[in-house]
Amino acid sequence: MEKRNRIIRLAFYSLWLAASLLQAFITPLLEDEAYYWFFSRFPAWGYYEHPPMVAFMIKAGYAIFANELGVRLVAAFMNLAAIYIAELLIKPEKPLLFYLLVSSVAVLHGLGFLAIPDAPLLLFIALFFIFYKRYLESDSYKDALLIGICAALMILSKYHGVLIIGFTLLSNIKLLKRKTLLLALAAFLVLLIPHIIWLFVNDFPIVRFHLSGRNPVPYRFEFTVNYLLSALIVFGPLIAPVLLFAGFSLKPRDLFERALKWSFIGIYIFFFLMSFRGRVEAYWTFPALIPALWFGYRLLSEKKAGTKILYPIASLSILLIIAARIFLSGGISTNNRLLQELQEPFCNPAQWVSDMSEKAGNRPVIFMNSYQDASIYSFYSGKPSMSLSNVMGRKNQFDIWDLENRFRGREVMVVPNFEMPGFDTIGFSESKFDYTYVDNFQVFPGLMLDVGNLPAEATPGETVRLKVTLHNPKEYHPDDLIANPEFPSFITYQFFKDGALVLDKETGIKILGGMIGRLFYVDVVTPEEPGNFTLHLSVKTGWLPSGINSREMTIFIR
Repeated sequence: MEKRNRIIRLAFYSLWLAASLLQAFITPLLEDEAYYWFFSRFPAWGYYEHPPMVAFMIKAGYAIFANELGVRLVAAFMNLAAIYIAELLIKPEKPLLFYLLVSSVAVLHGLGFLAIPDAPLLLFIALFFIFYKRYLESDSYKDALLIGICAALMILSKYHGVLIIGFTLLSNIKLLKRKTLLLALAAFLVLLIPHIIWLFVNDFPIVRFHLSGRNPVPYRFEFTVNYLLSALIVFGPLIAPVLLFAGFSLKPRDLFERALKWSFIGIYIFFFLMSFRGRVEAYWTFPALIPALWFGYRLLSEKKAGTKILYPIASLSILLIIAARIFLSGGISTNNRLLQELQEPFCNPAQWVSDMSEKAGNRPVIFMNSYQDASIYSFYSGKPSMSLSNVMGRKNQFDIWDLENRFRGREVMVVPNFEMPGFDTIGFSESKFDYTYVDNFQVFPGLMLDVGNLPAEATPGETVRLKVTLHNPKEYHPDDLIANPEFPSFITYQFFKDGALVLDKETGIKILGGMIGRLFYVDVVTPEEPGNFTLHLSVKTGWLPSGINSREMTIFIR
C-alpha cells in the first residue's frame, strides 16, 4: 500500500508541476502580472498596491528565463510546495482522496502558473498552520520563532495574511499568556521593519487609498449579491459547495481546528461586511483555502462513500479545468461574447504592441491612467513606457517611481485613455488606441498642493479662498517648471459627488519654480447644487488632463 501511495504521490506532483510550467510558458501574461514584472525592475521593500514578495519572486525567475515562464517560474514551485505542505499538515490516510480534492479546486490550478501575490501567500499560510499546530503542543521558542517568521512572510506577500493571524489569535486568546509568543512577535516585527520604513517614507500610499479611495463608487446592493454568488464558486463550481458545507458545519475538535474554523468563517464574514463598503473581488477569500481543504478532507474521509462522492466531482472538474486551460491559452476560439470576455485577459497583445512600437520608434510611450497597458507594452516590446495618472483615475506605483524625470525633455508618444478628435489611431475594434507626439516632455505628477484652511461647509456658488503650499517631494528642478513654455502647467480644481465629476475649472495660476515651499492663495467656486463633495487641487500641464496633486478633501454645500 505504501509503495502504491508513493507512486500516486510522485505521479500527482509531477503532472501538476508539468502542467503548471507548460501553461506558464504558452499563456500570455495577464496585465497584473506584467505590472508585477515592472515592480521587479525596481526592487524595493514595498509597492503602492502590494508588499514586496511578488517582485522578489518574479525577479528571481526572470533572471533564469527572460520570458513568461521566467515571470511565473517561482510562483509555480511555490504553488506546488503549498500543496505539499497542506498534505503534510492534513496527513491524509487516503492520499488519493486528498489529490482528487486538490485537483477539483479550480483556483489552485490558476495559482499553479500565475505570478500573483496569492502564490507566496498560500505557501506561507500553509507553513504558518503547520508550525502553529506544533506550537500548540510544544510551546517552544523554536516553533514560536517559526510562527513569527511565517506570519511576517504572509504580510510581505499580501496584506490579507493579517486575517489569518488575527483570527488565529482570536480563536485562542490564552496564547497571549505564553512567554514564548514574545519571540514570535519580535521576529514578526523585525522582518517587517524594512517594509514599515518604506510605508512611512512613502506616506502609507495603499493605506490611504483603501481608507479614502479616489472617486469612490456609492454602495450598490449588487456588490453584496455578487460577493455571495462568487463565494459559492470561487474554489470551483462543483467542489465549492462541499468545501463551504464542511467549513461552516463541522465542529472543531481541538484548539488547532478552532483556529482553522475561526479563520475560515472570519474571512467570509469580513469580506461580506466589506461588500457594504464597495466591490469585493471573489479571490480575496483565497486565504480561507487551507482551512477549507482541511475540513473538506475531514468531511469526505469520515464518510464511507467519501471517495465515491468525490470521484465524479473530481473527474468532471478536471475535464472542465483542462478545457479552461486550453481555452485561456488561446487554443479554442469562440464567437460567444461571454466566453470572449473571459478569454480577453489572456489574449496575446503582440499585434497592438507591435503596431504601437513601430509608431513609437525610440520614443517612450506615456499611457494615461493605464498601468496595465504601460506594463504590457514594456514587457512585450522591451521599450520604455510609463502610466500618467489624472483625476479621472487613481494613483498607482508609477506615481512613486520618477520615470517622468527619465523622460523629461524628450519627444514621447502620448496615449490618452479617452477619444481625442484629430489624433491618429492604432489597433482594432477590441484594442483601439489614439495617440499623438509631444516634444520636450514636461509633466510634474509628484508636485503636491497642501491646503490649510478648507471650511467644513459652504454655500452654493460661494468663492472660497484657500491657503495653499506647493511641495516638491520628488525634487523637480525649478527650471524644469518653465522648460517648455508651449506646454505650461497651471493649477486647477475639481469637485466630485458620489464618485462623479461635477465641476472642473482652471484657476489661471501658473506653476513657477519660485512657488515651491511658499504659501499662496487659490480661489475656488463651489458647485451650485447642495450635498457632500470631495475637492481636489491639481496641476494641469498643456492639454493633458489634471493630475492628482492633493489629498482628497471633503466639504458640505448647504
